[in-house]
Amino acid sequence: MENLVKIAEDVLTSCLAVKTGEEVLIITDDSRKEIGEAIYEAAGNLGCEKILMVMKEREVSGQEPPKAIAEAMKAADVVIAPTAQSLTHTNARIEAAKAGTRVATMPGIT
Repeated sequence: MENLVKIAEDVLTSCLAVKTGEEVLIITDDSRKEIGEAIYEAAGNLGCEKILMVMKEREVSGQEPPKAIAEAMKAADVVIAPTAQSLTHTNARIEAAKAGTRVATMPGIT
């Protein structure tokens, strides 16, 4: 797990330019929960306000997340989503990006 946390720190800083104090929302599903927890820990190590939301695995890529998650996505500074199915082409991701949220989806990562 320690190595996974280090990799997550690198992703957060290199790919998403996460800064201390930012709100980082991690969205994961039951099948990728360990990865989500590592990212949660990494965000804390970077001094971020970290939020972890776990949903049931979507049936197909592009299926919308629950409403509570969609709303949280718009309010966060950064969203990172290690999930089995992609959230890239969802209205939730599009609306979050319009609200200024930096979003990284990570479908299929194991």
